Amino acid sequence: MSEDYETRLKWSRALKDRFIAAIYERGSIKGALAATGLARNSAYRQKRLDPVFADDWTRAANASQERVFDDAVDETHNGVEVEIVRPDGTVEVRRQPVSERTRAIVLTAAAKATGAYQAAREANPDADAAARQRVRIGLLALAKHLGMLF
Repeated sequence: MSEDYETRLKWSRALKDRFIAAIYERGSIKGALAATGLARNSAYRQKRLDPVFADDWTRAANASQERVFDDAVDETHNGVEVEIVRPDGTVEVRRQPVSERTRAIVLTAAAKATGAYQAAREANPDADAAARQRVRIGLLALAKHLGMLF
């Protein structure tokens, strides 16, 4: 690819920032592409061309996964917020507990993951952040499989 062609393909800083924010808000690249109306090929090309953008992309995706995981754990402990619309049009907001089975599964997975995290941390103290991220990704996959997320 010529340098001139690559220069024309680069996104503006504002467009990059909008895409990164969409990754965080939507929790997936597919969702970010849908929210911004950008093409998948264009996004991945931009990631390849701009190492700073690639780092921002990774950080946004990781932060989004952490946020979703934290929300799932919060819902497991505190229930989910449900809006009830009455016939007269008034709205009541209640917290409804998740099923005991779902709560038990998530808490068991969290306990197992905590043990795996501790073992990984003891084996390699320098890999602390990476180990924590692997544990969170595993728990997210479990929660998604159980239909708790998305």
